[in-house]
Amino acid sequence: MTYDITEQKQAEEQARSLSEELRGKNAQFEAELLVARQLQETLMSMGFDRDRHFAKSGSNWEFEASYYYKPSHHLAGDFFDLIPISDTKLGVLVCDVMGNGVKAALVTMLLRGLISEFSSFLDQPAKVLDQLNKRLCSLAEDQEFPRFTTAAYLILDIETGMASVANAGHPGPLWKTRGEDGREKFEPCPSGERGPALGLVSDQEYFLHEFHCDETTEFLLYTDGIIGQKDAMGHEFGILKLEEILLNNRGNGLASQLKTIKLALKLTAGTDDFDDDICLVAVKMSPKA
Repeated sequence: MTYDITEQKQAEEQARSLSEELRGKNAQFEAELLVARQLQETLMSMGFDRDRHFAKSGSNWEFEASYYYKPSHHLAGDFFDLIPISDTKLGVLVCDVMGNGVKAALVTMLLRGLISEFSSFLDQPAKVLDQLNKRLCSLAEDQEFPRFTTAAYLILDIETGMASVANAGHPGPLWKTRGEDGREKFEPCPSGERGPALGLVSDQEYFLHEFHCDETTEFLLYTDGIIGQKDAMGHEFGILKLEEILLNNRGNGLASQLKTIKLALKLTAGTDDFDDDICLVAVKMSPKA
C-alpha cells in the first residue's frame, strides 16, 4: 500500500511539473505572438501619426487617410499598406489572406516584401496584382501554404485628381458619389472587371479602371470581416448598413467615421471580439481652393 501511495504522489508531482512547464511555454508563446502582432501593426501603420492619420497636400488636391484594424486572433490575414509612390501619387493596398493566425500573417509579410520589389511599376495597379498573383501561384506546390488572397489597390493623384483601381476578388472600395437626382450616396466605386483572387490562376490578367474625382471624394477600402459580422439573430452587418453609416457621417472627418463604424460593429456583435479580422482604410481627396 505504501508503494502505491508513493507512486501516486510521484505521478501527481510529475503531472504538476509538466503542467507548470506547459503554462510557462504557453505564456512564452503568447508573449511572442504579442510581439509579432505589434510588429505586424507597426509595419502597416508606417506613415500614419499617433492618431492614425495621414495627410499630404499637392498643388491641386489634398489627400487624407485614416484606418481601423482589429485582428480576430493574435495575428491576422488582413493587411493594408499606404504606399508613397511619388511626389504626386499615393497608393492604398488592402488584402485579405485566406484564414488567420500565424500562417496567414506570414503571407501578409511575404506580400509586403514583394510590394517593396515593385518600385518601378507601383503606379500600375493591374500590373502589381498580376505580379503578386504570379508569385503566389509559384508557391502552389506547398498545399499548407494559404496563398488564396483577395486584394484591392487604389491609386490617387494629388496633382490631377485621377484615381485608378484594380481588384482581385475583393469587395469593391466604397466611394461618395452622386446619383441621378444629384443626391450624395456611397456605393462601390467604378472598378471595371474584377479578377479572381490572387494565387489561383498563374496567367490570370487583372484590369485597370480609371476615373476622375470631380469634387471632395471619400473612399473606404475594407475586408469582408465587417460585412460578414453577425448579430445574435444571425443577421449580417452587410454592405448596405456600411454605406448608410458612411452617408450619415460624411464630412465628419475620417477618424470620426471609423469610430462610428466600430461602435456599430460592436453593437452588432454584442462584444469587442469579432468573428473575423477587421480592416478599414478611409481616404479623402479634397480639391484645393
